[in-house]
Amino acid sequence: MSSNVGLTTPRGSGTSGYVQRNLSHLKPRDNPQPYPKDFDTFKHRQRQPDKDILEHDRKREIEVKVFELRDKLEDEGYGGEPPFKSDTHTGRLTQQQGRGG
Repeated sequence: MSSNVGLTTPRGSGTSGYVQRNLSHLKPRDNPQPYPKDFDTFKHRQRQPDKDILEHDRKREIEVKVFELRDKLEDEGYGGEPPFKSDTHTGRLTQQQGRGG
């Protein structure tokens, strides 16, 4: 044992007698406040939204409208092949939404 740390003998203690450092012990710092007292620097700055995410959300809304229309047509009795292709209808909805309609 070095510098009288730990057990004098590990016999009968149920341990190996190995002594580890206490890594959770916090040593006092020289500068007790590592952060500035100016709270204006901590204000949340809102980021600009990503254009790809906005485009994806817009396309997703159109896709939801197409599925709702498809369900409505199936409920009304249009069975089998729908009277329109979903790609062309999606394109129409994209154009309408782009114009603000």
